[in-house]
This record gives sequence, structure tokens and C-alpha cells, in this order.
Amino acid sequence: MNGKTHQLVGLTGSILTSAILYKVGVFDVPASLATVAMSSIGSYIPDIDHVGSKAGKKVPLLSYPIKGFSNLFSWLYKKTRCKVFDRISEWFEHRGIFHAPLFWMLIFIPLFIFIPPLITHELVQHMVVGGLFGLALGVVLHLFADMLNPTGIPLFMPIIHTKFRLARIVTGSKAELVFKVLMLLLLFISIGFAGLIFFNIM
Repeated sequence: MNGKTHQLVGLTGSILTSAILYKVGVFDVPASLATVAMSSIGSYIPDIDHVGSKAGKKVPLLSYPIKGFSNLFSWLYKKTRCKVFDRISEWFEHRGIFHAPLFWMLIFIPLFIFIPPLITHELVQHMVVGGLFGLALGVVLHLFADMLNPTGIPLFMPIIHTKFRLARIVTGSKAELVFKVLMLLLLFISIGFAGLIFFNIM
């Protein structure tokens, strides 16, 4: 999936999710807005492992070292034929460790546990929780969208390097265009659904 498709999936999913969480009383309006805003960023984050991606271009200080690590360990593997180096090289390739759910769990769980309790102002705390949730949701939706691609993602890396997929939508293909149009329609439906909820019509 290209960057715009990821952003569309992230925005649609975050609007639906934040509206539902508001409806059931888990989130207030500030937290819901923070979720939607930060999900857009989260929907790009996993592609930090690709220097040509939008995330890679925005944060080259991260994307180029990641590529460098992949090249370094790949070179070490070619020189030594030590499979450990080959495995580590795979971590830093595109659709490697930064597309692994286990990796992101290790990132976000400590953030959710330790950051909110440090904030005493209730409104700010709600916004921070919503923002963290939005980032995490954006990442999850990015990974889901990439599972619709033939390459898939390494669901259990670093334990297992096998990549899993749900469909075969090739990036830039007519199938992705159709998917994008369907997501756009769902986005408009989601906006309408959220409006009904936030204005207490539903």
C-alpha cells in the first residue's frame, strides 16, 4: 500500500474507533480528537524502515541508519556466512522488525503504563492517552493494510521471520485503486456516523 492509502485507512479507522469509544464513555471529546489527529502520524510510522517512504523522507536521521544497519549485517553475512548476521539484517529491511506487532507492543505498552500517570492535569492526560492510542491505532491499521499486500508482514518477528498476508493487493495496482475508493466511501460513512454520535443523535 502507498502512503495515501495507509493514511486513508488510518483516518477511517480512527474516526470509527474514537466515535465508538466516546459513545461508550471511555473517551471524551479531547481524547477522541487527539486519537484521530495522531493516528495519521501512526499510519506512516512503520515505513520508517524505507528511505523512499513519506516517513523515511521526513525523518532521514532514522531511516538512513536503519538502512545502514541492514546493509552492514548483510555485508557481514556475505563475508562470514554466519546466519545470525543474515537474521539481524532481515530485522532492518523494509517490512522487517518495524512491521512486526511484537516490536510495537514492546514500544507502546511501557508508554501507556508510565506516561499518563506522570500527568496531573486531567484534560492534558486525556489528550495524551488519546494521542498515544491514536499512534498505536495508526500503526496497527498500517500493519493490517500491509497484510493485504502479497509481501505481507512478519507477524511474529523476531521469533519467526515468516511473513503472513490476507490478500494480494499489489501497491499501485488497479486493485489498490478500488480498495482506496472503497475506503474513501467508508471514510464518509464514518464521518457521518461520528457526527451523529458526537451530536447525541445516536
